[in-house]
Amino acid sequence: MADATEQSRSGRVDARNLNEGARRVRVLQMRKARHIDISNRLEVTKQLGLLEDYRIDWREKSLCAPRVTVIAHQATPRQVTKNYVAILLEKLVPAREIVVTRTLKNL
Repeated sequence: MADATEQSRSGRVDARNLNEGARRVRVLQMRKARHIDISNRLEVTKQLGLLEDYRIDWREKSLCAPRVTVIAHQATPRQVTKNYVAILLEKLVPAREIVVTRTLKNL
């Protein structure tokens, strides 16, 4: 009887581990899709010369929105750059998670 109890307990643990592993895979797939979408939009903006560079920082083990840091062009005011990027990424990243800087050392 003790063996049956141990097997059922280990079966539940294995099922939980399997569900957790499947959840992690889904999170990584969703995060990758969002990362590609965000980076594609920012890369086009970079090629147009509206910003110099960008960085996308994800929180570990979470589907929360990433923090996006962009380096604004010297000629463009920071607030204009932030407003543009916020509109560009509005469905992917909340404006509070967008940081605009002028130099690489802040990245």
